[in-house]
Amino acid sequence: MMRPESLREALSDMAAQRGFQAAALVELDGGMVWHAEGDAALCDAVVSTVSDYWRLYRRNREVFSPVGELQVAILFHRAARITVSECGPGLILVIITDRDADVDWERWKKAHARLSKGLRAA
Repeated sequence: MMRPESLREALSDMAAQRGFQAAALVELDGGMVWHAEGDAALCDAVVSTVSDYWRLYRRNREVFSPVGELQVAILFHRAARITVSECGPGLILVIITDRDADVDWERWKKAHARLSKGLRAA
């Protein structure tokens, strides 16, 4: 399992990227925030509530079977883009970016893979 210091550092590095407002690991079943970095107002309530989007998919998984398993959900709100993806057992990674930010998605994918791998290691 990834050490807490490494987890904080990984999320802090992610939240510090250009265009990022927040990055958080959230327990999927209950919405509990394991750790969050970035804008405190977003980290307090928004990232926890975002887990509802993923749980809605899980409750209706059969309906979506023709298009396959959900891998990443990107939700555009008026002022921000919320990206949600599984990251470790029972966890989702929630990132909130400026809506029109030119995000370095390749860098994010690599950081996500490292974080996920660290969380999956026993």
